[in-house]
Parts: sequence; C-alpha cells; structure tokens
Amino acid sequence: MLRDPLAEFMLFGGMMISRQDIPHLRRFFRSFRSALRVTKLLLRYGQQRLRAPRGTTLYLGNALVGQLLKSALDLGVTVRTRQTVERLLTTADGSVIGVEVCDKSKARSSERAKQGVILATGGLSHDGDAR
Repeated sequence: MLRDPLAEFMLFGGMMISRQDIPHLRRFFRSFRSALRVTKLLLRYGQQRLRAPRGTTLYLGNALVGQLLKSALDLGVTVRTRQTVERLLTTADGSVIGVEVCDKSKARSSERAKQGVILATGGLSHDGDAR
C-alpha cells in the first residue's frame, strides 16, 4: 500500500539508504570498513529484491508511513485508498460521525465511524503542480 519513494531517494532502481550510509558509499574504495558496510547493504538489497519489486528497507517518510500503516492495521483500522471524500457526515452539534466517499468509478458510499475519522493525503512529493 506504500508508494515508492522518489527516484532521487533510491539507488539501483529501488534501494533506499540512510543518511549514515552516504559517507560509506563515498569511501567504498578508500576504507575497508566502508567497503564492508556497503557490501552488506548491497547483499541485503539483493535478498530483498528476490522477494519484492524494490528494496524493503524504509527510511524517511516511507518509514514513518509504513509504521503508521502497520500500527493502524494491527488495531483493525479500515484503511481506504484512492477515494475522494465528498463530505463529512455530522450530527446536529457538528460532531463528525463518518464520511461520504467517491471512488474512481464515481460510485458513492457512506461509511460511519465507530470512534473517529482520519483524513490523510499524500503524494505531494510525486506531484510537481501540487508541490
């Protein structure tokens, strides 16, 4: 359910690296310790690519969103994607009790909330106009 990170945050078509890895990549040919670290990174990335279309080690926003998604799913939260919120369902006193959504086929549905509604959007980094 996570989008791929921006291409400029990945190496070799799908490997994310941390800020701490950058100096080691730059010193690969000058330091045995750096060469060892980068070799381990590349081996781990190779193993991940055998099971997934890109590396599965996450950093930056992907790591944050990945942990949030896992926590939500573990708690039984219903996660809906690729839907547009048409309106919030409210009580007379203004409390939000659900949402009316529209999917890509323009089909509308209403969803009542048991405890709350969280509206989230993302992908601004992928959309130059919105950025």
